[in-house]
Amino acid sequence: LVSILKNPTVWVLFNIGFISIYQNILLWSIASPSLVAYTVATHDACATTRQQQPSFHLLDVVATILVLFFVYIESIADDQQYAFQTEKYRRRKLQAIQKQEEEDNKKTNEEYNNNESSPNDSSSSLVLDEYVDGFKQSGLFAIVRKPNYAAEQAIWISYYLYAVAAMGGNSFFCCWWSAIWISY
Repeated sequence: LVSILKNPTVWVLFNIGFISIYQNILLWSIASPSLVAYTVATHDACATTRQQQPSFHLLDVVATILVLFFVYIESIADDQQYAFQTEKYRRRKLQAIQKQEEEDNKKTNEEYNNNESSPNDSSSSLVLDEYVDGFKQSGLFAIVRKPNYAAEQAIWISYYLYAVAAMGGNSFFCCWWSAIWISY
């Protein structure tokens, strides 16, 4: 992929198509719940029932609790992953040291004991669990393969609930077109 992108023409097309267009559409999509909430709160075309609706709904509370909950879940997953990776690399380093010591001891035993076999060491059994596979399989990772990613996606879905709460009983179509006029 890197060798393909080194071609100046391909890089320009990639820059225009992915970086300039796709990522802007993606960012606009991510920010659209805020745009809808802002539009409903400020634009008169969607304010037909604004006096009858409170500015802070129960759904806002639910969305806030969900966002905080999923941020907490994401931090737990990050902590579990960090602890796992730290232990995995510690074990690999320890195993490499033990393997080097085994080789040194084997050479020493061969020199002094004239081909006497060294006792079997259980260093290969040191890493038998999830560290052998190289990825975490316990904790939150036993429930979902990538809990960090799942929690991040749930945060964005919960964030969308703010726009839903702001919509209240108003027409989605009316506010959507108002949001388009405001954004351009």
